[in-house]
Amino acid sequence: MRRLKAIGLAFALFICAFTLYQLCLPRQGDIKPDLRFDYAMNSVKYSSSDYVTAGMTRDSMLLLGSSELQTKFISTHPANVFPAYDCGVNAMCVGQAHYQSLWHAIFAGSIASGLPEKRVALILSPQWFNPKGVGGVFRGTYSWELIRGFCENKSISQATKNAVLKRVVDVGGIDSGKIRGIKADSFLGALDAKATGIVDDLTVRRKLVGATRAVNKSPVVLQGSQAIDWDSLLADAQRAGEASCTNNDFGMYNEYFDKYVKPSLAKAQGSAVGAKFDWSPEYSDLELFLDVCKQSGIEPLIIVVPFNGKWMDYTGCPSDLRSAYYQKIKEICVSRNVCCADYSGSEYEEYFLCDTMHLGWRGWAHVDKDLAEFHSTGSLRSWNGRVSGDQ
Repeated sequence: MRRLKAIGLAFALFICAFTLYQLCLPRQGDIKPDLRFDYAMNSVKYSSSDYVTAGMTRDSMLLLGSSELQTKFISTHPANVFPAYDCGVNAMCVGQAHYQSLWHAIFAGSIASGLPEKRVALILSPQWFNPKGVGGVFRGTYSWELIRGFCENKSISQATKNAVLKRVVDVGGIDSGKIRGIKADSFLGALDAKATGIVDDLTVRRKLVGATRAVNKSPVVLQGSQAIDWDSLLADAQRAGEASCTNNDFGMYNEYFDKYVKPSLAKAQGSAVGAKFDWSPEYSDLELFLDVCKQSGIEPLIIVVPFNGKWMDYTGCPSDLRSAYYQKIKEICVSRNVCCADYSGSEYEEYFLCDTMHLGWRGWAHVDKDLAEFHSTGSLRSWNGRVSGDQ
């Protein structure tokens, strides 16, 4: 009896301590009204849709992508342009390396109900669309909290949910039993989901404390008063690109070329002769993303980043394979009646990219303008909703 009392007391103390710990942590959506972190880049931010939506207002547009979002050293990156001018929009940036269409489909489904404006832009990277697709790197981006929010979105059909969750299991190596727990289709599943949810929620909230402190150290002013002159921005982008790319003929900024390209330049010649972009599971993942958006009432803008034409020619990737990729993306957008910012004609535009794959000075300037237009009107004047060959 004495032993049982001791166990009961210990359990009671544990519950009290656990409850106190919970109360001391901010909830995922508890953000100070004056705190903005649209351009803060960290995986903690990306793990909580509540944390993201808490920092959004009517002028915020969700901008999804991957590693190009981290190129804030580029003068025309949205983090440098939108806060400085009155563009009518700020970009809530979400994404880093290995965040591809499948992850973004889950995030869009998780965040849909909390978006102040139902418009989202997704930047596509051509290198995603290889025969392997997202592959095993998805496991490093997996978030139980986002999956749970995705599954709780009642607007998404069960067929779409099943297709997304199957991909999670297949490519991420995620335990299918854990997925069943998220779906909570049994008593044990519901119990497992509840326990896992509590632990994951606490983990995210604990990490958000540090993330919030980091943002507080560098507050961001998010709307200038001066109207932007887009032609001047493009001219500034040209000058910045010229000043940054002086040691190579590929339009890459000097430091990148010296560190990542120059040491193996000779070996790179002809190395992409066998590259393939005409088939990839990534295309189906992109379609899942668009399905989630449509069913959740979100208007998406698909941003097609071009290949670096000079570099692709040097490495031997045929232009017809690159064209097949662009064509396929445009066909998907047309078939889904989705607006597309198509930059495929800019493969050889100077300083559109800053290296082998990431948006550069002129590229970001074009994207900034299109983001502002899409946020304002829900469409782009440059997009005619057709693919080559249409009349």
